[in-house]
Amino acid sequence: EEDGRFDPGDYILFYGRGSQFRDFEPVSKTIQRFTHPFSDKNYFFITVGSENGKRILNKSSLNTPEDYVQSSTAAFVDYEVDKINLAKTGRQFFGDDYSQSVPTRTYMNKLDYRISAFPINYKLRFVNASQSSFTLALTENNTNIFSKSLAGFGNASYTVGVAHLESAIFNGTLPDNRSVLKFSLSSSSVTSVGYLDYFEISFKKELKPVENNIIFFSKDSSAIVEYYLSAFPSSEIKVFDVTDNSNILFVNPKPGFPSGGDYRFQISENAVGKKWGNRSNE
Repeated sequence: EEDGRFDPGDYILFYGRGSQFRDFEPVSKTIQRFTHPFSDKNYFFITVGSENGKRILNKSSLNTPEDYVQSSTAAFVDYEVDKINLAKTGRQFFGDDYSQSVPTRTYMNKLDYRISAFPINYKLRFVNASQSSFTLALTENNTNIFSKSLAGFGNASYTVGVAHLESAIFNGTLPDNRSVLKFSLSSSSVTSVGYLDYFEISFKKELKPVENNIIFFSKDSSAIVEYYLSAFPSSEIKVFDVTDNSNILFVNPKPGFPSGGDYRFQISENAVGKKWGNRSNE
């Protein structure tokens, strides 16, 4: 931008947060999923004027003895499809339906670079839209991880369903790091109907990119942390601190990096931070 012109090879790089994202929630001290209740899109406007706009500032890496090295991160896979408005009103939309005619559905997701020594945690919201109860069961790669009777709404008036928040855990190895999550509804009543609102899968993974990108989180601690990112296809790597999405920082690497597909940097952390690593020309 020094010459005041937009030349071939110049580009605009900005960070925009979508309508669905994950961030650290300081009250519960957990990384939570945030969603917009009305839209699955976000919009950004790039303007041109006589004065410089906001710029991404540099954040220099430290080069000192670290308190610990971080080479893994919490990672997540989320499934939520809004296609069925059960009450025909409001903001409650649900996804796949279950009944005696469609009692099972299977969802497959890659958990790339998952560290199998740590468990996989599942959270789900499932609605019983029937008067009577039914049994919901989950298997992961044919291993039973959940089975429970979910109550219906009985004789309650002005009610179309009862929402159930449930959780499950899987310990073990997944072939090809592929989750094969099967939901099964079991009921003796032909009127039983259930709806999947969403499920969330959380696991621990190595600091390696998928399709040249990785979002990663620091631990909740006050320490000098050295991050080891690896397995990028080239040394054209950029890392940004996106903890404050309105004030993005470009994180410079330690001396000697990037090297090959590795990128290392040190930061003094005092809370859970959020970073984004990517191949710089994408």
